[in-house]
Amino acid sequence: MRASITATLLIIAVAAGLGWYNSRQLADMEMTRHTLAQEAAELGIPDDADPARPTKRKRFARAAVPKLSSAELIALAEAVRDAPGDENYLRLLDSLSVLGAEDLENFLAEIGADTRFGSVPGRMFVSEGIGVLARNHPRAALELFVRNPKLIDNWWSRMSYVRTALVSLVPSDPASAIEWIGKYPELVTAEEKRAMISAVAPQDPLLAFRLVGDLKFERAASGVQEIVGSAGTLEVKSAVLAGLREYLAGIPDDSTRNDELRTCFRMLSQHLEREDFNSATRWIADANFNALELEPFLDGFITVTVGVETGHWIEWMRQTPPSEPTDSRISNLIHQWVQNDYRSAATWAATQPPGKDRDSIWKIINDQWPAHDSRGKAAFMKEHGIE
Repeated sequence: MRASITATLLIIAVAAGLGWYNSRQLADMEMTRHTLAQEAAELGIPDDADPARPTKRKRFARAAVPKLSSAELIALAEAVRDAPGDENYLRLLDSLSVLGAEDLENFLAEIGADTRFGSVPGRMFVSEGIGVLARNHPRAALELFVRNPKLIDNWWSRMSYVRTALVSLVPSDPASAIEWIGKYPELVTAEEKRAMISAVAPQDPLLAFRLVGDLKFERAASGVQEIVGSAGTLEVKSAVLAGLREYLAGIPDDSTRNDELRTCFRMLSQHLEREDFNSATRWIADANFNALELEPFLDGFITVTVGVETGHWIEWMRQTPPSEPTDSRISNLIHQWVQNDYRSAATWAATQPPGKDRDSIWKIINDQWPAHDSRGKAAFMKEHGIE
């Protein structure tokens, strides 16, 4: 019987989406999707999935999900195969999600050995079961991957599930995750290690810094940059800053230390404009940056390019030493601001006394004035004294 590839692709996509993922993991899932689509085409199954078309899906209350027997799970999988659709698929997904590790492994063994499902549907259900196991029972999943290496025959998929399991395990049991990697280093790449750091860093930056050493990165800087990039709130930035300074102090080579300092402090300042201006500037004052730290921090801070608060940041930067390099930073910031949000830039400029910042905004707006509106441009030039 022909099964719609829509259900196949939906299960693969949701299997990835319910857990942690980053851009590489999305690529992994796309590789799996592409492989399944090719196999489906060979079997004459149409690919009618439209990822650009959103759908509303009903989810069932977890409390109402019964624990099904192996026979009932197989019957539900047959229903998905025979009548693909959201309701059958979601019932299977929710039914798998309440199973313990042993029951999930039994399901994987039975569904993999059942010839009634064929290549594509069988792999589809195995993939779904592995995804649930990796997210909900990561230690059991990692043991299964070693015990049954042929369970996942696609390298990209295998690495994706290993990554999901490690990311699920490391926040609650970092010692077990590190121990498993030590036993099977051939199953882990730098990508998995960075994913683990990203999973831990927002909640516990100091633990993340310790993991950089425990995971034995070939380039520790890549793990550290994952931590710095995770600092999305002022509270997390404070913890990251403390760990970063301790990490940098342990680098013996001056050149290497300064290179990493510049990269990390530039990253640390990014997206600070999302915070309230007063809160953000208080945080910067409390951070007590030295001159070496402040330079790259300011370099990374030219992303404030939308909204009237950009004007406040320009005023703040004018008062922040050193003044000479600040001129070029502010010039870049003003140019981006006018490009992205000229109305708020003009509103701020109208409140400023004569000076380079205000006049720079008027000049950039004038230079970009539409060529077909010569009268409007002439009036603007006259109003603001532009020659």
